[in-house]
Amino acid sequence: GERYSTTLLNGAILPSPEPINRVVPMDLFPTSVLESVLVQKTYSAQYPSEFGGGVLQMRTKKSSDEFFWTINSTVGMQQDVTFEDGFKLDGGDTDWLGFDDGYRDAPDALQAATGDGTKLSKFSRFTGNGFTSDELQVIGRSFRNEYEPDEESLPADISFNTSLGNFHDIGDNGMKVNYLAANNYDNNCDTNVIERNTWVPGGVDGLFQQEGRTYRGTEHTIDTSGIFTAGLDFNDFHNIRATSVVLRKTDSIVGRSRGFTQDAGDLETTEIEWIERELFSNQLQGDHYFPDFNELVINWRVSDIKAERDSPDNRVYEYDLGELSTRADGNLRKFSTLDDDVTDFGLDLTMVFYGPMDSVITTQVGGMYVEKERTSEIRRFGFDASGSVANDRDLLRLPLEEILVPENISRDGFEIFENTRPTDNYVANNELEAYY
Repeated sequence: GERYSTTLLNGAILPSPEPINRVVPMDLFPTSVLESVLVQKTYSAQYPSEFGGGVLQMRTKKSSDEFFWTINSTVGMQQDVTFEDGFKLDGGDTDWLGFDDGYRDAPDALQAATGDGTKLSKFSRFTGNGFTSDELQVIGRSFRNEYEPDEESLPADISFNTSLGNFHDIGDNGMKVNYLAANNYDNNCDTNVIERNTWVPGGVDGLFQQEGRTYRGTEHTIDTSGIFTAGLDFNDFHNIRATSVVLRKTDSIVGRSRGFTQDAGDLETTEIEWIERELFSNQLQGDHYFPDFNELVINWRVSDIKAERDSPDNRVYEYDLGELSTRADGNLRKFSTLDDDVTDFGLDLTMVFYGPMDSVITTQVGGMYVEKERTSEIRRFGFDASGSVANDRDLLRLPLEEILVPENISRDGFEIFENTRPTDNYVANNELEAYY
């Protein structure tokens, strides 16, 4: 399980771009940037022991000793997906790259009101804090009124990757510099249809169906990654290497579920998500071999790694018995960010001793120091049914984009409010010292 494993990149502990799980999503790593992967289920002294299930060590490709340049591109189709209808909601001009260009950013009025951490709430005469109804109306009308996904034909899956490597001799004493660069881009779509039925003891026949729902969703995934590594070989025994890796994965998910629960007889839930995840690593490492000192090997590394997650303007809303749900969680717009920074220092030494009867004793000693800092923030907003207009049953049966028109965001209609939970935001620090 994810919480019981430790993931290393070239020996350095990786941060996680997930807000509530200790997990490094392995789908962030395309095979084009990896040289090898080691999976170990048992403890070894040279690995940090903060795992219960296993350790996964990934090593990126090293520089090349010969010139090469490769280009690959593919086009693929999936049965029942490609050229079939799927959900789609308009976004920014750079969506095809997996970058939101600000289209989904919180509106300026909301940022001005809550940018310093102020909670969006009604004005209270007792505390003197909060916003007047007129101010809340201005903020509520500043949101993009986009909720209803379109159904369009899904395109074919495409991918493109290229890599380039070379080396250059420096002088005639064996010193050389070598480098490698690779870039990868994948753009694909998927359709998920999930049927969920829950039965519990009870009823005439001994079982009672508590829930029955069918979900249909479209997931559009864009992967972009790159690696650049350059090394300086002083000779066959000594070298230093700098490696930079950037991995990005963006998921645009639009889904709708229909069915019933124990609390609602006819329920329709629509959810719209845009999630950008990025891992950026800079690492400097050296390998040194001293054959005259009992074959002493010294390996050292310094790493600065950052994981980020940005999920702007996620929307979820429900219709109960054909009417827009007016519960607090009946319509929500969520903005979330996460930053996880890791600084890692490591040193390993190995020496070999030869004993009697051709015995060989290999000794290892080393240590590491890791500092982590994580910041997670989530803000939740919704429209509260605060007046007679918002309780008009004929109005509540209309599509949400026709309900939340500017004239209905008023004292007698809908009013913006904040529904952020106390556990949504946190700052965490972790310091690790390990020796063997």
